Amino acid sequence: MFDKILIICTGNICRSPYAKEKLHNLLPDKQVDSAGIATLKSGLQDQAAEPVAVKVAIEFGIDISFHRAKQVTLDLVIQYDLILAMEREQIEALCDQIPTARHKSFLLGHWIGLSKIEDPYNKSEHEFRQAFINIDKALEAWARKLL
Repeated sequence: MFDKILIICTGNICRSPYAKEKLHNLLPDKQVDSAGIATLKSGLQDQAAEPVAVKVAIEFGIDISFHRAKQVTLDLVIQYDLILAMEREQIEALCDQIPTARHKSFLLGHWIGLSKIEDPYNKSEHEFRQAFINIDKALEAWARKLL
């Protein structure tokens, strides 16, 4: 049913690249990708993952060193069955841009009672670790539902 999963955040350089690789590890038979809702606006298109995100992701056994940021598009929304967002505001912004995304967009933290995975961008390694811990918990819950 949900074989293609798109994970979104704001800039696509911290949270969603990590979540993409983590979910791919949990569900290797699913097609997983990531994108940002403000990647173009923030000038991050084609940028590498945030260096602190890369470092902390390695600590968690995930390699995002090859990642390049991209903007969510109508084509991506059409292509994917399920869209997972880090916070409600991202779902609202996505659906303002692409109304057809509404029926397939959910919070990443839905199954663990988290309405927001905090953005660690420009914050300490500790903040990145906490964000990735929350992402791991949320993705493990989604993986159980999607098996």
